[in-house]
Amino acid sequence: QHYWIEKEKQYFGIVGSDFDFQSKDMDTSIKRLKQVKLDQDKLSKKINKKVMGMIEKAESEYDELRRKKEVILNDKAKIE
Repeated sequence: QHYWIEKEKQYFGIVGSDFDFQSKDMDTSIKRLKQVKLDQDKLSKKINKKVMGMIEKAESEYDELRRKKEVILNDKAKIE
């Protein structure tokens, strides 16, 4: 059901890892989760999801263009 469990299972219980459950305080984590969900609900009412999608698309296109520009500049340097 959760593909990541098999991938990360080797780290369960290892001290200092993200899955070191002995060092985590469950009550604090639950309170934090509830607060984060409340904050997310508040923000979701203020943020236009369509615009956010457009921003993410524009950012990915920008990154792709920068990558292509770098490739072109490298090729140009090799030719010269």
